[in-house]
Amino acid sequence: MKNLRSILAILIVLVVGAWYGGVRIYTVFYKEPRAGLQQRIDEANRRIERGTHSIGLMRQTIAADAPLYQRSLPLTPTAARSLYQFWLLEVLDFCDLDNPAVQSSEPVKSRFAYQYRFQVRSRGTLDRIDRFLYEFYWAVFLHRIVSMSLTPVENSEQLDMVLTIEAVAIPPATPGDPFPPADRLPGGYFRRLASDRFEAYRLIAERNLMRSARGGVDKADYTYLTSIQQIDGETVVWLTERTTDTIVKAKIGDRIDAGSFRGVLIHVGERDVVFERGGLLWLLTVGDGLHQAFAIPPEARPQQR
Repeated sequence: MKNLRSILAILIVLVVGAWYGGVRIYTVFYKEPRAGLQQRIDEANRRIERGTHSIGLMRQTIAADAPLYQRSLPLTPTAARSLYQFWLLEVLDFCDLDNPAVQSSEPVKSRFAYQYRFQVRSRGTLDRIDRFLYEFYWAVFLHRIVSMSLTPVENSEQLDMVLTIEAVAIPPATPGDPFPPADRLPGGYFRRLASDRFEAYRLIAERNLMRSARGGVDKADYTYLTSIQQIDGETVVWLTERTTDTIVKAKIGDRIDAGSFRGVLIHVGERDVVFERGGLLWLLTVGDGLHQAFAIPPEARPQQR
């Protein structure tokens, strides 16, 4: 009997030990590794999801930046410098600027682009410089004017111009992309100006901001609209040039030339008049000088009486 109890006790110990050992083996060699594997799978799936999202954002960025690649300078540094420098000289010649000279430095390479710097020297009147700036900013290239210096030439209407220009070449997003080209400048134009008509910017030259540096007097600053009168059934505008007390009488359709102000009288009201100048409309009130006229929108063009 005693032996039987001993055998049963041994069997119970063996069963309990087997059960505990089995549970331990199941936990250590199956359950815990499987849970760790599932965690690694979940983490991998999250990384794949983040990567897919990043790739989507990258593709959207590349698509949004595609126009930038199409406006880039050539990728070959020698071609970029020589072709862009030649383009600058062509534009200077087109704008009739004298003594053109263009110098360039070695490109500076950053993580995403090659940056070129050019110095332009030339001489010309303000209207020709105005034209050059119009052509520059109408061009398609990724470029900008960093600094600009204008110095009046003694006893002349000309100005010495010195510009510092930066231009950029952007490597393609992926190898084999057609843009940017390796050995030619991009073509076309890029709309970055408020108006696509050069006439809208000719007022800068007509105003001639450098006249004070030459000590000149602009008659537009001293010519005032003094009265509007009816003479023999016609409306006549009186303009007085105060430095000489000269009176200019004008009717609708007459052209007024007073210093930097050049315009055609197109409307006369009770207390104001409208001039057409440089493709824009300018309103002037009795008592004000020509330099105080302000632009009005084309849709506000008054009906002639």
